[in-house]
Amino acid sequence: GKRFRVRGQPLTLDIKPRPKEYRARHWLPSADLVLRDSWEQDPPEFRVGEPVTRTITLQAKGLESSHLPDISVPETDNMRSYPEQAVTGNRTDGKWVLGTRKQTIAYVPSRAGRVSLPEISIDWWDTTQQRQRSTVLPAWEVNVLPAAGSKIGRAHV
Repeated sequence: GKRFRVRGQPLTLDIKPRPKEYRARHWLPSADLVLRDSWEQDPPEFRVGEPVTRTITLQAKGLESSHLPDISVPETDNMRSYPEQAVTGNRTDGKWVLGTRKQTIAYVPSRAGRVSLPEISIDWWDTTQQRQRSTVLPAWEVNVLPAAGSKIGRAHV
């Protein structure tokens, strides 16, 4: 191989400290941060003992995927959750890097009835408006049906 030497013009960066008013667990300075979800079946049908798959996607404008936190799903009574390994990626639009973290979770209900899936919230620092913000997936109220073949809820003749 040949040895190459490359020189460029000096670059000056203005590095600002983390704002004192920022009160979140993870430091996520971003021009935009989006949290969204999708279900394998839309709308999802919950039945005792049967898995329902949800994919939660976190995308940040100005951060690589390695800077994005794990998406934690709060525990829920009567519903077990099984997260898979997150899938991460980066792309660029020519000006910004866009980091993405996708987390797939299988929910398996253990009892029939109403179950609340808690909201998921991630705090971040809006570099455009210079203020702390939160992006939220709202809570879900779901009706869990009895297991297939179950006599619960059936009329006896």
